[in-house]
Amino acid sequence: MDVVLNQDVRKFMADTEKFKQTLENLESDQVVWAREREEKDLKKIIECVNQLASDVGTMMGDCVCLTNQTECKDVRVDLHHAFRCLNDLFEDIKRVGTELESSFIHRGKLDQLEIDWGKFSKTVGQIQRHLQGDENRVKRP
Repeated sequence: MDVVLNQDVRKFMADTEKFKQTLENLESDQVVWAREREEKDLKKIIECVNQLASDVGTMMGDCVCLTNQTECKDVRVDLHHAFRCLNDLFEDIKRVGTELESSFIHRGKLDQLEIDWGKFSKTVGQIQRHLQGDENRVKRP
């Protein structure tokens, strides 16, 4: 795999793991009704999702520049799906934030956030497999 794409994948995976950890923190804090920690967790989650959106955009650009257009179709489809999943995560976060402002976070809202996280996570795995498993797609000078 091209060095640039390899770096993109590593950063993307690290940011994905950071989101996962932050979501787990939010869930733990929700169980014990630690409102101030929930607010901090929610802010961190928003930062993580923004970073993931940036990562996906970077990977999309690098993929288009560094791979054959026709052979990159699967990766581009997965990256577009990742953007849709990120949009769902933003909507879930907005709902969770609204609930937190009014009183507390209902478990159902966190469940939906976790479901959408699972969808995104699956897409991340597909992107990683496409980019790491198809090294012959990378253009060589």
